[in-house]
Amino acid sequence: MQPGLDFILSGPLSRGLPAFVPVSLLYGIPDDAVAEIMYLESKGYPILGVELGEEPDGQFVLPEMTPSYSRNGPRRGINLTRR
Repeated sequence: MQPGLDFILSGPLSRGLPAFVPVSLLYGIPDDAVAEIMYLESKGYPILGVELGEEPDGQFVLPEMTPSYSRNGPRRGINLTRR
């Protein structure tokens, strides 16, 4: 069982600080990622950025199933901090 984002972002672990939140690339669709971010923003959670993708470690995933933009090496997260 994994803790949900509400549990993590509203509990003592985050201490109310902005956090990077993950969205799925391999096992999800863009609409799900947008809905997740919109939900978190509607709840007022401070979001520092978005981590794109998940690690399919130990799972049977062919390289061609991995989105092409994740094969180009590590990238910085998208900074959502408003100035």
